[in-house]
Amino acid sequence: MPRRHITWLVLILALAFIIRLVNLGARNLWYDEAFAVLFSEKGLDAMIAGTLTPVAGGASDIHPLLYYTTLNLWMSLFGQSPFVVRLWSVLLGVLTVAVIYLIACDLFDTSTGLVAALITAIAPFHVQYSQETRMYALLGLLLALATWCFLKGWRQPNHQAGRYNLRTKSWWIAFGVCAALAMYTQQLAAFYLVALALIPLVARRWKQLFNVVFGAVIALLIYLPWLVNLPGQLQKVSAYYGLSPPNTAQP
Repeated sequence: MPRRHITWLVLILALAFIIRLVNLGARNLWYDEAFAVLFSEKGLDAMIAGTLTPVAGGASDIHPLLYYTTLNLWMSLFGQSPFVVRLWSVLLGVLTVAVIYLIACDLFDTSTGLVAALITAIAPFHVQYSQETRMYALLGLLLALATWCFLKGWRQPNHQAGRYNLRTKSWWIAFGVCAALAMYTQQLAAFYLVALALIPLVARRWKQLFNVVFGAVIALLIYLPWLVNLPGQLQKVSAYYGLSPPNTAQP
């Protein structure tokens, strides 16, 4: 990469960081943020019990615990002020900008990568979710990493043996790991991952379909400890957040 492109990328990442720091600690934590802090500080054992233990009145939460676990580690190092707990999401958001650059470079070229990174750096929705003490910044980063690994694996040669084949497999293993971690962050990651996995079918690249299935198996094996609890979690979602369909008698 040319030196001037490196300079531009560093400036874009610095811009993304500065924008996400604006007014970061001035606002009080809203309900979901405060819950994330209180829930995370209890530790992993208490979070698992609070999420998976069936109780009559509900459960502490319905989401997987990867974000809460990382937040617990972050708070144990730096504290629990609004600025500090939101700063973790800021850093995740800035890393996402860098990964978007890598994706655009692989799909197009370095100039397009810089433009894509700049758009992500200043995108209002991305800035907003990079300033919240919630799991969405981590989710975006992991899905972007999964996409990048998918692209790298897709473009590796399949027909050669030795180190080329090993390199190909390593990218699909990395894809499976990132996909599983995304699912451990938020179950809705499945919708994005399924769409990504359908690309070989749409493109009619049958040899690549085997690689995608290989990566998906890796993801499922890693996610299996939580997958067995997913039916109960979905029932909780339906019970806590579901609304009865309206009928003609209702205004």
